Amino acid sequence: MEYFDVLTEEGLPAGRKKERTQVHRDGDWHGASRVWLVRYRKGGHGAEVLLQRRSPEKDSYPGLWDVSAAGHVSAGGNYLETAVRETEEELGVCLEPSELTFLFSLKSETIWNFRGESFTDREFHQIFLARKDVEPEKLSLQKEEVAEVRWMDAEELYYALKEERIASCIHWEEYERLYPILCRE
Repeated sequence: MEYFDVLTEEGLPAGRKKERTQVHRDGDWHGASRVWLVRYRKGGHGAEVLLQRRSPEKDSYPGLWDVSAAGHVSAGGNYLETAVRETEEELGVCLEPSELTFLFSLKSETIWNFRGESFTDREFHQIFLARKDVEPEKLSLQKEEVAEVRWMDAEELYYALKEERIASCIHWEEYERLYPILCRE
């Protein structure tokens, strides 16, 4: 069973932990890390980001495109160790904490119905970036979490998200803040 530290609406520890399904059922605030793997084309011709398509069996956002790796902060854990852990678990990519750059935090609230049940996802996200040129076919994907991965041009993704031309659970506010960072590199 997976437990999370419950957070206040300001993102501070509330002093209690709860099981994952109860947190989502009750709409409790909790933490999550989101990792963007990026590679830059030779000659300064733009950035590409690695996307994962979530497993169709996931209990949240099944089959949708998402950031490279993401996951909830376990009770007693922290955002950086979660970013490292989830990247290894989901993709088989081992990162040193020093390879991850913290970019910014976001507060996110999503309420939707899935398989007949209400799902309330209230999270504080910490967004990380790592330069890592990996070959998708050589990754060890966690089949319960990830159906496939692919590199996508950062600008192409920007417009696909903005114009809602890609089935994804990527937060527009997150990518809108990330995109200028990718363009500066």
